[in-house]
Amino acid sequence: MINDKKEKLIIYSAISIIAIILLIVIIFIWSPTFKKFQNSNINTYDDTITYEKIMDEYYTKYLNNCLNIANFDILYDKIDRDYISSLNIENTKESVKNYLRDNGLISSDINILDIDYSTDGEVNIFRVLYKSYNLNKYVNIKETEPYNFTITFEQQELNSLINKKNIKASINSVIYNVETLSSNDKSIRYKITIENKSNDEYLFDFSALNSVQLVYDDFNYINMASIANSANIDYKLTPGSTKTVEVLFNISFSNQIRINKLILNDVYVNNKKTKIELNF
Repeated sequence: MINDKKEKLIIYSAISIIAIILLIVIIFIWSPTFKKFQNSNINTYDDTITYEKIMDEYYTKYLNNCLNIANFDILYDKIDRDYISSLNIENTKESVKNYLRDNGLISSDINILDIDYSTDGEVNIFRVLYKSYNLNKYVNIKETEPYNFTITFEQQELNSLINKKNIKASINSVIYNVETLSSNDKSIRYKITIENKSNDEYLFDFSALNSVQLVYDDFNYINMASIANSANIDYKLTPGSTKTVEVLFNISFSNQIRINKLILNDVYVNNKKTKIELNF
């Protein structure tokens, strides 16, 4: 009986020693491989890859292909229908193709030069500069979600993208209308109409550049660059009167879509200074 126990103990001990030796061998053989995996980028996040970069690459390939006149059928399905209506041409595929071709917007020689990206959190806009027939052209991509987009073509004006940034507000019986007149790569122009329906007297002093400001991204401020159509930049509005001014701001396209507020500083109500904040 004692001999049986000794034999079992010897067998179990041998098995344990062999198992330990095998484990050591396995670890020795595979450890270099494990280190390779640890040192690789398989499980790391590359924070240099952004949504903008991914979509820039996608739209560069897409437009290089689809702005080619030979691939117009693919492009046509993505062209914004309101844009087509604005061309004042016959609403047929062939007419649109002829218009874009005759204006050098599509050709057999396309070269994408630059993509400018902007977003307001709901809509992404990619403004693309490209060469066609060796001339600079612009195409705008408005994206509501990844790969779901419409296309418009522009020469200089961005009105089709920005013209919804208008304001109509009533504050203490004074009506404020802010209308986008025009915009381009570097600036935007507004018409501000103020109608005093209150019983108070208002004075708007536009003599300083910071008397009218835009706010974008909630915390970035930019002063107006100039004011037009006004011989007198101090506007007094008695009850029942109306005044209109045009103001220009030097602001890049990428920031224009992020504008969320217009501020009128140096406003006097019955000689008491205040400011008016208007949300887009």
